[in-house]
Amino acid sequence: MAAPVWFDPKVYFNNKLASLEGYNDLTLTAAFTGAGYGVDADGLYRHFQDFGNAENVSPSAYFDAGYYMQAKAATYFGKAVNTVTGAEVSFVQETFRQAGLSAWDHYLRYGMAEGVDPSASFDTSAYMDAKLAQMQKT
Repeated sequence: MAAPVWFDPKVYFNNKLASLEGYNDLTLTAAFTGAGYGVDADGLYRHFQDFGNAENVSPSAYFDAGYYMQAKAATYFGKAVNTVTGAEVSFVQETFRQAGLSAWDHYLRYGMAEGVDPSASFDTSAYMDAKLAQMQKT
């Protein structure tokens, strides 16, 4: 299956690397290759589908699984994102786990419609406001 445009193989590779101890670019490349995944966009996307998604490895710069869970906790507990506690984020993680959802799965199924920001670099409300203004001009 071809990697979709939202999937960034370089970002995914680096995020996977950051999640592992004792690996560097070469050893991770060898591990992907040895397991039958290439390090091209399609191979890394297959790995994301098979493992990375369930491990909450972020697939692009515009989706940060850790930040998303923090933002979801903020929404759930009615707090600002920067005031959410680790226990509140853990509650969200456990709730997702019990529902059989990764952070990415939850975002696609619910969070996007709820307006939960997928990362610190993407403001959903600002995007929707700008899109609405653009559509009203047409």
